[in-house]
Amino acid sequence: MRSVGCLAAELVCDSPCRLMESGVTVLAPAGATPVGLARGMAVFAAGGELAGWIAGVLIDDDTQLASHLLVRMTTLAAPYHLAPVTLITVVNEEMIHLVLASREIGELPVHHPA
Repeated sequence: MRSVGCLAAELVCDSPCRLMESGVTVLAPAGATPVGLARGMAVFAAGGELAGWIAGVLIDDDTQLASHLLVRMTTLAAPYHLAPVTLITVVNEEMIHLVLASREIGELPVHHPA
């Protein structure tokens, strides 16, 4: 697992967080089935259209659980957005579906690397 610093973590996490670029993490407390989240996984919006790809996952240092997804939108110059994992409706080994429309995903907080 590779972790990097994240200035945006201070803005979205209630406790210290780290950015995991790839690896396996869980989206729920103990006893939950681990879900592999990796760079390049497709992110689909509520309407079923491709919204972007996973660029990383914010991990809460206290709970060791995923708190946010770092989403790279489909447009070339688009910034990376932080989507709370509570917005996930479906996840499997290849893709993630969010409850938001693409436009709404583009309005989420922007990630600023430290």
